[in-house]
Amino acid sequence: MLVTSCNRRDAKLREKIVGTWPTPPSGTLTFLSDGSFHFRNEYVTTNATLKWVSDGVWDVKDGFLISTITNSVAENTTEKPTVGHVMHAKINFVDEHNLSYGTEKDGHSYHR
Repeated sequence: MLVTSCNRRDAKLREKIVGTWPTPPSGTLTFLSDGSFHFRNEYVTTNATLKWVSDGVWDVKDGFLISTITNSVAENTTEKPTVGHVMHAKINFVDEHNLSYGTEKDGHSYHR
């Protein structure tokens, strides 16, 4: 019975997460219902425009957002997520306008 309850809760969380979330300073993180995601962001400095693009797969299990990066590209910077990196983050809160999740190292909040 507990497994069924967790599965229903995870399914509801997945439904609420699907969509495009704005990411600071000027990007988006899109979770698709097929279990894939797309991240795009850029930051303008005085010398260049830094750009990041990542793709991957995601799911919700036991109240955690689990994502794996399958493609990662960066322009004008050497900082980029590593292909194969897996993130496990506790979903703190999600509704139609807010998404908050966190790892042991940091947390993220998005508002649409």
